[in-house]
Amino acid sequence: MAINLRGYFAMAKYAVPHMIDQGGGAVINMSSDSGLKSDLLHIAYGVSKAAITMLTQMMATQHGPQGIRTNAIAPGLVVTPIVHEAAPELVGILKRHTPMPYLGEPEDIAGLVAYLASDDARFVNGQIVSCDGGLLSHMPQVSDLSEWTEKNSRAQKPVTMTKAHATLISETPNRPYRKVLTI
Repeated sequence: MAINLRGYFAMAKYAVPHMIDQGGGAVINMSSDSGLKSDLLHIAYGVSKAAITMLTQMMATQHGPQGIRTNAIAPGLVVTPIVHEAAPELVGILKRHTPMPYLGEPEDIAGLVAYLASDDARFVNGQIVSCDGGLLSHMPQVSDLSEWTEKNSRAQKPVTMTKAHATLISETPNRPYRKVLTI
């Protein structure tokens, strides 16, 4: 908590007055997917990153009128050689659950920092941008269902809707007609 929260408070305390004097600026805090969703491993870390999310939004609200934009990046796992060496099994688990065909690298975060710091993001304020390859964009069972579907799709016949079934749905009182697409 001392670094993940107090450090951000100290930065704001000393940097914001200089930004106000120069007519504005951009603050980019580093949060984490762990500050947006819970996990089983790092309670204090997740809570401290969630606090950074709220600090970001409070600063955006309080200092936006002074031309200071405050946003945060919430990265997922960022793969470095040290991560590959120290936790190869974790890398495999997260890769399996990430919709993109690869995990993030430091350059992915750097590109987002460059954008948020630039004038191109002049109207972006108070946002928490998750940079995780879509890891938090889906329900937890998606990768398991994807594997199950792949395994069972060859063995099952496609389900089709009969005309009688479609008529029943469309004529049911207080129930809107729904189109069903079978692929």
